Amino acid sequence: RETVWLRSFSPGKRLNRTSEALRRRGLMAAIAVSIAPVAPFVVVGMVAGAVRLRFWHYLLGTLIGMLPGTIVTTFFGNQIAEALEDPSRINYWLVALAVVVLVALAVVVRRWVQRVEKEDRQARDKTRTNALPSAAASSAG
Repeated sequence: RETVWLRSFSPGKRLNRTSEALRRRGLMAAIAVSIAPVAPFVVVGMVAGAVRLRFWHYLLGTLIGMLPGTIVTTFFGNQIAEALEDPSRINYWLVALAVVVLVALAVVVRRWVQRVEKEDRQARDKTRTNALPSAAASSAG
C-alpha cells in the first residue's frame, strides 16, 4: 500500500530499489545507505518512513553507518590542523590508511547492495515465472 504512493512519487528506479531494500533488510539496509550514499539523506529518511522501517532500525543503522565517515572526517580535520601548525608532524601513513579503509568500506557496502538487489531481482523473476502458468491456466478455462 505504501509502495503504491511511493512509486507514484518516486523520480526513478534507484529510489524504488532503495525503498525495497529498506523494507526487506531493515537495519542492514539502513547501515548500507548511510555508508554508501545512494540518495540524499532527506530522501532516505522519507523513504524509510514511507516503507514503515522500524524507528530503532533506522536510528541505529544511521548511527552505525555514519560513524566511519565521522571518524575519518575528524581525523582529517586533526591532520589539517597539525599541517597548518607544523607540516612535519603529519603522519602520511595514517592519512593513507584512513583513505584506504573508507574506500574499502564503501566498496564492500556497494557490493553488498548489488548482491541484495540481484537476489531481490531473482526472487521477483521467480515469482513472476511461477505466477505466469497459473494465469494462463485460468484464462484458458
